[in-house]
Amino acid sequence: MRYPQLDNNAVMAQVRELAEKKKVFRNRNLTSQGIADEIGISRSTLSTIINRGLSMSFTEYISRLRLDYAHQLMQHNKDNLSLEQISFLSGFSCPSSFYRQHRKIYGTTPSVEMANKK
Repeated sequence: MRYPQLDNNAVMAQVRELAEKKKVFRNRNLTSQGIADEIGISRSTLSTIINRGLSMSFTEYISRLRLDYAHQLMQHNKDNLSLEQISFLSGFSCPSSFYRQHRKIYGTTPSVEMANKK
């Protein structure tokens, strides 16, 4: 059986719409299967399209979006949110994941970044 060719750009547009505009990355229970179901494609197809389109995995993409959002919250922290609150609001399942990803991407901990903002 032959399947119709998927338009990878259209799929990426849908992924970006869900992830960046609707901010589904803030859901701590977000999975690639959930996004694939929403778009109407298989999880493996979604994974392949994201890997090719962004040169990173679904997990890396979502982590980047979460870190970017957390970074914005830290920069404009008018409500004096704690780093734990920021991590949860950004979609991380626990603060240690937030710290680990932050250190991996930015080379420093969120506490250091937060202290530098004051």
